[in-house]
Amino acid sequence: MGDESPPKESPVTPLSQKEVPLAPLSQPESAAAPLSQWLQLMLAEIARKRDEQDSARAEAERRASENPPLS
Repeated sequence: MGDESPPKESPVTPLSQKEVPLAPLSQPESAAAPLSQWLQLMLAEIARKRDEQDSARAEAERRASENPPLS
């Protein structure tokens, strides 16, 4: 249509006087913000499930190599 305007960009809000930019993190600190307890639990659960899958896969491969198919 004739009166189409380009998409508007979302406005960037400057830091208020209360907000102070954070100092650079030291080497051992993570660049991410502190994680909530819930998020830490979810990430731990994901890691645990991944470890279980890796262990199960390794066990299946070990069993398959010990008992080759009969054909």
